[in-house]
Amino acid sequence: MVTQPESASEQRVSLVLLGAAAFLVSVGTRILDPLLTTIAKPTEFNVSLESAGLTVALYTYPYGICQLIYGPLGDRFGKVRVMAVAFALNAVGTFACAFVPGGKGPGFSTLLLLRFITGVAAAAMIPLAIAYIGDKFPPEKRQATLGQFMSSLMLGLVFSGPIGGIFGQFVGWRIIFILLGAISMAVAAVLLFAARSEPAPARGAGKSVADAFGRYRAVLSNPNSVVVDLGIFLEGLFLFGGFVYLHSALVKTLNISIFSAGLLLGSYGVGGLIYSLTAKQVVASLRQWQMALLGGGLLAIGFLIIAALPSLHQWWPFIPAAMLMGIGFNVIHSTLQTKATELAASARGTAVSLFAFFFYLGQSIGAQAGGAIVKRYGFPTDFIVAAVGLLLMAAWVAYRLPGMAQEASPEVAVKAPA
Repeated sequence: MVTQPESASEQRVSLVLLGAAAFLVSVGTRILDPLLTTIAKPTEFNVSLESAGLTVALYTYPYGICQLIYGPLGDRFGKVRVMAVAFALNAVGTFACAFVPGGKGPGFSTLLLLRFITGVAAAAMIPLAIAYIGDKFPPEKRQATLGQFMSSLMLGLVFSGPIGGIFGQFVGWRIIFILLGAISMAVAAVLLFAARSEPAPARGAGKSVADAFGRYRAVLSNPNSVVVDLGIFLEGLFLFGGFVYLHSALVKTLNISIFSAGLLLGSYGVGGLIYSLTAKQVVASLRQWQMALLGGGLLAIGFLIIAALPSLHQWWPFIPAAMLMGIGFNVIHSTLQTKATELAASARGTAVSLFAFFFYLGQSIGAQAGGAIVKRYGFPTDFIVAAVGLLLMAAWVAYRLPGMAQEASPEVAVKAPA
């Protein structure tokens, strides 16, 4: 549950509003996963399942790449302004998906184009919201607040699969785009109104492309960025190298139905929600290096338990294992996320966008590498590799964290090129 800021001394956009937008983006990102067979049917677009998968790929690829663009835009024109405009475009595009005519020709091409546009627009929301929280909350409150904000994303992950499956089977896939689009447009309207009262960012460097490169150069020149960006890349690499194959492993090795496997995967989201509800207490009790070790350790334990399931011939241990993974991911991810907001105080949007890009890059490479391991050695080996990789990554991050400065100086955060 996303809560309001503790202090009202400084006007802030409601965290509930930011959380609602993040939830809708999270649902929109994964909503088509269980609907691909429906979209491919002759009664809809009459395409192959592989072609139907383009509706996901043409959303996720621009979603990952365009995060690099929105960071400098948010720093230059205001994070809330950029979020509001981009989310409004995402809302309209999502709504329009419901009215694309069926058929393999122009109708399907139009759906692909709309998914591409909505992916480009949706990329602004999460990194700029995280950077905005970094701007408005001091370091001692930031990690707990980010943990609460991330509960919105967890809810989106938990509900996107079941929502897509239910609507696809009983109501119709177009209806969900109508509802998702209409709700998104209402949230976008409130966000646009809130953006009007946000003060314009201080005018530092100009509007040129060189200024954007200067911001990235400033972020990367901070020695802490090696730990943050390499750490998050490795987290995405090992986590998603195993995670994307959990569903298939349940179905193929334990003979569980596709629907039941989807429900079991929801345990991961439940673990994330448990962390978000206890984030303040966890952050207050542990140092950041301890959180990194705890998060990596829980992820490793979860993957090792799941790797043993075929030998145990039992499915129920998957539930606590996935919950441990959900908790572990949020513990270490929120730690790295918090450090990303501290890399360059005057270019926070740029720093978080770069952080998000490296996470996405790690996911993409990890999914490919994991698939190769599964094909050659099987599911358990892939999960063991993921466990060992995550534990080593967490140990390295924990070792480096105590030597990192808490907050980058605003005076040296951005230096425009001459």
